[in-house]
Amino acid sequence: MDRKKKTRILLYMPLPGGMTGAPRRVLALCEVLREQGLEPILAAPPESQMLAEARSKGLAIAKLDCFKILKTRRRGLLGSGFFFRIKVIFFCCCKTPVLH
Repeated sequence: MDRKKKTRILLYMPLPGGMTGAPRRVLALCEVLREQGLEPILAAPPESQMLAEARSKGLAIAKLDCFKILKTRRRGLLGSGFFFRIKVIFFCCCKTPVLH
């Protein structure tokens, strides 16, 4: 079976509260991207209401805790050079499973 690979787009939104205007707009954006033939992946903190909402809409999600990343890397992400930051982000995002 020869399937054309879809382009993946990662959208991350740290949520200060519940499902208000901005989170709903991001979910709507994900649905439009999916309709356009792309594969949106919504990343948010593990306790986010947004992930449950995205999963109910059939969107791919990734649980991403930035505070844990910063703590693990001893704040190296903010205090180091550009290439180190890219390396840390790439390492942490590759270790984060995408749930379909």
